[in-house]
Amino acid sequence: MLLPALAKAKSKAQRIKCVNNLKNVGLAFRTYATDNQDSFPMNVNTNSGGTQEWMGSTYAKYLFLTYRSLSNELSTPKIIICPTDNKTEATNWDSHLTAWGNSCISYGLGIEAQETYPSMILSFDRNVTNSTASGGVAMAKDPSSSIYGKLGTNQPSTGGAGWADDMHQNNGNVALGDGSVQGLSSTRLKEQLRNSGDANNLIMLPYKGIATSASAAIK
Repeated sequence: MLLPALAKAKSKAQRIKCVNNLKNVGLAFRTYATDNQDSFPMNVNTNSGGTQEWMGSTYAKYLFLTYRSLSNELSTPKIIICPTDNKTEATNWDSHLTAWGNSCISYGLGIEAQETYPSMILSFDRNVTNSTASGGVAMAKDPSSSIYGKLGTNQPSTGGAGWADDMHQNNGNVALGDGSVQGLSSTRLKEQLRNSGDANNLIMLPYKGIATSASAAIK
């Protein structure tokens, strides 16, 4: 009787820690926007410290650069690791994160998120999926490589966007454009996407796997 209770308490504590991480990430994005004409790094060119040129279908493996651009706002790269995720914690924003890339990240990115659209998804647990192509691009659960995908808004009642079960028991946490964080079931994730104000809901996801060497880390 004691072991299931302890496991449940641990799971709850991990999810609370994940929510706190995403709150810090959301605040970092908003602080960055305050200093950059209300724009998140995805809409700021690289010459000005953003990652605009690294957005697109061929650049998902460079997702880590957007989180790295928030290094002045986030105290440590450990914040971009969910405690339920078996990922490598970067020891610093520069040499370590640059070498190991997406293997040090648990959170995906809403590419088109803007502070002026508070319901758009901004940062979220990487175990999101879109099991059918209705309203978006079909994405496999637990990808072996980093993914650029489209969740869309036309979510079917069966299938479509949801969560894989490897992190929060078929649930997930999402930071929105206004900096708030929501814990969402698959059903509520679909509803959030429908009401996001973003017809595309383009996202980047880090791959599930753990790199065994820095040379193999960026996938």
